[in-house]
Amino acid sequence: MVWYNKATIRHFPYTLRKIHKRSVFPMKKILAVLLSTLTIASLAITASAEVPAAAYPASGTAIPDGSVCIKGELIGNETGWGGSATAGRAAAFDGDTATFFDPLGVGDGYTGIDCGKPYVLTKIVIHPRETYPDRYYGATIQGSDSLEEDAEWTDIWMSMDAATEPTWQEILPDAFESDANGKAFRYYRYYNMLSHGDVAEVELYGYPEDGVVDAFPAGDTAATEATATEETTAAAETTAVEVPEMEAPVLDYPSMDVMANSGAGYATLEEAAASIGKTAVTGTTFVTGSNGNNNEGSENLWDNDTATKFCTNEFPTQSIAMYANPITVDGIIMATANDNSSYNNRSPFEWAIYVSADGENWTAIAYGDDTFFEETDFTYYAAALSAPVEGVKYVYFQSEGALSGTFQMSEVVLTGTAGEAAATTTETEAPVEETTAPETEAAETTATEETVEAPATTTEAPKTFDAGVIAAVAAAVSAAGYAVSKKRR
Repeated sequence: MVWYNKATIRHFPYTLRKIHKRSVFPMKKILAVLLSTLTIASLAITASAEVPAAAYPASGTAIPDGSVCIKGELIGNETGWGGSATAGRAAAFDGDTATFFDPLGVGDGYTGIDCGKPYVLTKIVIHPRETYPDRYYGATIQGSDSLEEDAEWTDIWMSMDAATEPTWQEILPDAFESDANGKAFRYYRYYNMLSHGDVAEVELYGYPEDGVVDAFPAGDTAATEATATEETTAAAETTAVEVPEMEAPVLDYPSMDVMANSGAGYATLEEAAASIGKTAVTGTTFVTGSNGNNNEGSENLWDNDTATKFCTNEFPTQSIAMYANPITVDGIIMATANDNSSYNNRSPFEWAIYVSADGENWTAIAYGDDTFFEETDFTYYAAALSAPVEGVKYVYFQSEGALSGTFQMSEVVLTGTAGEAAATTTETEAPVEETTAPETEAAETTATEETVEAPATTTEAPKTFDAGVIAAVAAAVSAAGYAVSKKRR
């Protein structure tokens, strides 16, 4: 007799759960699966490198302090159910909840990430398959230090419930397995031995065990925003800055002419800046702003990622960011969000951008309405200022909402020239090469790696499993533009 329920299996060691689940099926089937998938599994692990798409991550979740979104090389099944390439590992890391990873069968296949070195997870975000949220039952995140056939995989978290609806599921460390919480692993995977295990998106957040975040591989699109930024953006100093406590005042809209865009929309920040002959200045730090829906807060306007957005029904909409050092501004760039083409009239119908040197006295540099945008997705629109504005330390976006009653935008970027760090020497001090401000040196190294202070964690030993059992089972489960609709007012 097979005894099997949620209450008991939740507390099984990983190996026992796997053996128990397999015991439900005839032994001949188990052997057949092992033999038929051995070669496929090996090929899946050794396949050519894939990385998350440029739109990943798409949840807009708040990133824990000291953490980053892990964007390493993908591991697991290159193809999914029925040999479909669109249902393989990459579908869970493409930033699109309409696509999904579909395993070969129950307990047969996985998708995951090679972090490049050990990382400690601080947050897991999962979006179940939209048409089968019940397959979230049994969803498991596991970690390992090896991809060998006999590798040991440690359970970090497991869902014992189906998803009631296909929405973003956020899992924090207090829900992790106690002996895995705070443990660092190089490899992480999404796996399901209790149900078919389809999943739309998997996002992993954490920090490196050595405290140094190396550059992750770029997304797999022809021209990603990250690449454009590296090539064309004059980033402001990225050294740590102290964020002041501020409130966003409700400002009067200026008596300025409505601003028009440069004449077209652009897929990348690079193209938008080039359309007005300017250079984008990134490197802003979010200060304060109004609330958004779920994880779609006003901080998303400044993250250089059109996959995240500021979306709200509370008006006026407000958001303030700051630069590490003063900049000279000569243009503006704003971008639509992920679904403007499907949900029209969400762009701001009245908006203004203000700048300040001290965070108290504000000057309007741009004013407009929703004619600045078109009903397109992930699209940048740009406009040049009539005259440059110097000494800008703070930038403030404000709008009165949108005609539909729901406001959304993905990005606000200023163009211009990044400022220099404040002078730290006098004319009589030693030569520059001997007295260069440490902030400048730090900024130069930050371009390739940044130091992250790891939060205090528990370092208990992870669960380990019988290597002989894992060797057999691991072999079985290792198998491997935009739409435009012109606005009608």
